[in-house]
Amino acid sequence: MRRSARLRGGLGTCGFAVASALFGCLLLVLNGGVVAAIYFAIAENGPQWMRNRSLSQFALYVGPVLLLILQWTMIDWVGRDRGSETSPSSQAIDSDRADSTKV
Repeated sequence: MRRSARLRGGLGTCGFAVASALFGCLLLVLNGGVVAAIYFAIAENGPQWMRNRSLSQFALYVGPVLLLILQWTMIDWVGRDRGSETSPSSQAIDSDRADSTKV
């Protein structure tokens, strides 16, 4: 059984989608705070062009979304790595492939 199917098993497909959306919203709120703190700390003592209102609005809108995409990508990579380590069937398939290439 796939890992995502096991996660959805207790929640159902709709519950899994709602939980994922809520987790994404929580990450967006946290990312917004982090991006704002970093941007304004740099802009305070940085160059004059960083104090431009349009640039700050763009950074505060796009920054958290890009950070969210990076976080979901990292979560996906970790999930794939952990899934391949714990799945005995994938190891058996890989060892069969290795044996067939030696012939």
